[in-house]
Amino acid sequence: MNINQDAIHDIVCWRDMDGGVHVNVPQDIVYHSPTGLEFGYEGLGPADLALNILAPIVGEPDARRLHQQFKTDFVAKLPRQGGTITAQQIGDWLTRANNADAAASMPYTIAAAATPVAITQPAAQAAPPPVQGPAGPALHM
Repeated sequence: MNINQDAIHDIVCWRDMDGGVHVNVPQDIVYHSPTGLEFGYEGLGPADLALNILAPIVGEPDARRLHQQFKTDFVAKLPRQGGTITAQQIGDWLTRANNADAAASMPYTIAAAATPVAITQPAAQAAPPPVQGPAGPALHM
């Protein structure tokens, strides 16, 4: 995944007195919510905000793959009245996502054991002999 560092900036979200949503990100991609961008909960508007934050930074294909997790990690957690997702937070999150992608794409091999290992069943054990109780029949342990 290529990260366009120049496109990373603080994302500022706020509501006006009537509850209208304002963000410093244009809704260039309408994927989930035709009614606009939102924040502060898990939903369609917050998903589109996450998508529109990530698309200029990583490209639309990677943004579509990553935006739901970004929504959960940041956009949905913003207070209802608004807040800021810092450029540092976005950059750090994308670095972790990129590292996870790299690790997931690494080829793995399974090396054969140098010496064959024999797997055996434990031998059946005989039942212990009965133990005589202090005053009565034998007890089986």
